[in-house]
Order: sequence, then structure tokens, then C-alpha cells
Amino acid sequence: MARTSSPEPTLYAISPSDKHDVLTVKSVWSGDEPLASGLAHLVPFTNQGTSYLLGVNAKGAASAYRLRNKAPWIEPVKSAIDLGGPCDIVQPFAIGGRLHFIAYTAKAGLLKFFAIGDGLASSKKPFEYFRHRQPGVTTGWTVLQPVTHLNKNYYMTYGFHTGAVELFSISVAATVAGDVPPLDTENVWSWVWAKGWTRFAFFQLGGENFFLKTNTLKPNVNIDHLDSDPNIRSNEVGTEMDLEDAQQLDICSSFYQNGNTPYFITYMKNGKTTVNRVHGDCLGWTTEARLTAVKGASQIVTYGIDGQTFALFY
Repeated sequence: MARTSSPEPTLYAISPSDKHDVLTVKSVWSGDEPLASGLAHLVPFTNQGTSYLLGVNAKGAASAYRLRNKAPWIEPVKSAIDLGGPCDIVQPFAIGGRLHFIAYTAKAGLLKFFAIGDGLASSKKPFEYFRHRQPGVTTGWTVLQPVTHLNKNYYMTYGFHTGAVELFSISVAATVAGDVPPLDTENVWSWVWAKGWTRFAFFQLGGENFFLKTNTLKPNVNIDHLDSDPNIRSNEVGTEMDLEDAQQLDICSSFYQNGNTPYFITYMKNGKTTVNRVHGDCLGWTTEARLTAVKGASQIVTYGIDGQTFALFY
């Protein structure tokens, strides 16, 4: 099937070089197949030790691909994942050793939690959650990020246009009504930031959760620490940080290199790309690679297989 839009999906391998603080970024594959055009969401996930990619189009139809560290780099696999229609955000998480997906629609404020079973099949019915009263109103989110802390599941949310920021817990319910995943979710804390934060890049360091974010309404760049304690919530580790092209960037995507060292990629649609290692104190970063990547990408998916890091530009 020929693509109806650009760019051509391109896969880059990110590897250490023989020089200190320098990474090698090399294109290893590009092509029209097997990824379809018009995928609104590309979501990497792991199931039973195997790396996969979930593709979801604007109508909510889902397809799955196996990710490999050699050719064929991306290959379609049979799946039966149904997210119940169009959604604005799709995120994977694991609880009780089982893979799940959250499918979120911003206007309705509806979260659908699907359990994934054998054959990459989703549960016939999702656990659904929405709340239209404070605390924890679920409409209008532009960020929804699952995180773990002390072996417990949470997801953080933020609304670009409202400044509302929330933390919710995910737990296994004691009882369940009907054939739905036995889950429960509860607001842990609710707060309000400035409006205009975007391009979040989440990462863990020392078992704690952090994220890089950029404000485009009141120009600023922060690295924040996220806490599950309602009395602490989140706090700025670094602010007014000097991120190159901060106000012109289109994508910022985090990944891990050398096991668990956090990095992030910055990208502009003219192809200008940097790869940056986050410092251990989270007060800055070192740029370890620069390149002109494929132009016009709308998504960058990062993942690791057997110690090799990849970045898929789509």
C-alpha cells in the first residue's frame, strides 16, 4: 500500500562511539511497508518479553507489529486489540504482570482501560472512568503518562489550556461488575500549574520519576520531580533551563542508553535533531549527537532491544 503522506518512516540506531560523550546515530531502515500511513498513535510496548509497536489510526482501528534488532526490523503480527473508537491518547502499562492499555478521549474526559491477553487480544469490555467534578476533573487533558513508584501504578495528567495537573493511582479492585478488567483508579492529588506546558519527556532516575517540559505561552524549560505524596506533589529541580531551539521544537522524546541512563531527543520538522544525556543532578544535559533526520515527522518512537536503542521517525 503506497503512503498518502510524508515522510517515509525511518528507523535510526543509537549506539555508543569510541569517543567520550559522543553517540553514533545511523539510519538502518526506511520504507513504505509495513507501517500504514495516517497512524495517529504509535505506541511501543512489551508483552511476555517481546517488543511490539501498536499503531492506531484516526478512527481508532489498531494494528500491531513486532520490533526486532535486525532485519526485518518491523513486521506485522496478528492481533485483536480494539480500543473502542477514536481516542486522543493511548498509553500502555502493566499491573499484576499483565499488559493493559489506557485509551483516553479529552472532550468526554473518558478513560478506557483494556486488559491484553493471549494473541494480543484486548478485553471485550474496558474498565471505564470519568469525573466531571473536582478534584480530578478528567476532561481536557493533553498529557497522560503512566508511571510506577515503589512498585505501585500511577498516571500523571496535565491540560495545556487549563493548567490542571493531577496524579491518579491504579489498583486491582477487590470485586468487579461484569466482564471488565478488575481495576480501580483514584485521584491522589490535584493541583494547578501555569497554562502552556508541552513536549513532556518522562524518565526515571534512581527509582524516582522526573520529566522535562517546555512552556510555549510563558517561555520556560523545566525539569521537575514527580512525587506521589500529596504534600509534595511535584517540584522544579531546574527552571529557566537553556534548551536549544526550545520554542521552535516539534518533538521531545526520552529514552534510556547504557542500561538506565536517561536521554532525550529534540526534533524540528526541518530535520534538525539532537540527542542529549541528562545529568545525574537533573540540572542540565550534554548533547552527544546532532543530525539532520528525515523531515516532516509527526512522531518519534524510542525503544530498546537487547541493549540496542532505536528511534523510529514517522
